[in-house]
Amino acid sequence: MQDIDYQALASKFLIDGIASIVLMGSHARGDFGLYSDIDIVRFWQEMPEEHELVTYLIDSHFVVVSNVSTNQVEDWFLSPEMATEFIKGVMQSKVLWDRDGYFAAIKKRADCFVWDDGMQARADALVSSMVVGWIEEVQKALQGLRGNDPGRLLNGKHGLTWGLLKVMRIHKGLLLTGDNGAYPEMLACMGEDSEWSSLCRNAFGVEGETSLYAEIEAGLKLYALTAELLSGRLNTKDKELIDEAVTRINNRQRE
Repeated sequence: MQDIDYQALASKFLIDGIASIVLMGSHARGDFGLYSDIDIVRFWQEMPEEHELVTYLIDSHFVVVSNVSTNQVEDWFLSPEMATEFIKGVMQSKVLWDRDGYFAAIKKRADCFVWDDGMQARADALVSSMVVGWIEEVQKALQGLRGNDPGRLLNGKHGLTWGLLKVMRIHKGLLLTGDNGAYPEMLACMGEDSEWSSLCRNAFGVEGETSLYAEIEAGLKLYALTAELLSGRLNTKDKELIDEAVTRINNRQRE
């Protein structure tokens, strides 16, 4: 693979108003492969308008350019969901252009980040509502199994796999290295030999019986186990709803 001049690449996207341009993702970490995108992030102190993520093809490389405002940066440090998704990436990033040390200050803040009691309290509240939100997917999965309906099963599968993965990530305060790490890093956090990880692998179809129906059955069990593990953290009103969903899952298993 040819050497990439990241500095020259960054210069193509430098316009007025930008405070910093940063390389993130696998190219920043150095573990990129032949088909890895190059992730360029532009930081704005005052972003004039909402900028959508744009993909370019430059010298045979797909380059993905995203934009981040000051308010979004604050969310990374205050929101449990955003913190788990972005803080580690900031730590592992490489600065390509930085006006007046704007990004250097952000990176220093990330390097000193601590998941404190206040963040955990916000995480608990968020996780509780998320588990309630995935009840709809539980219902779709149960009805899909009952009616042999692949459409409902496919709709339900996302919440019973990626949805529960995110729930536990936020609960544990796991700072991801990147989106490709969401699955393996969460299983490592939970313990590769744990019941939760085993059910997760089965629900995704990574191991065990790889049929949609078997994966949904595993996903429903994963929901019930996740609810059990989070029991002491759930909002009282949320827990009533979640307990009813778990009861329906258990009744299904006894049918």
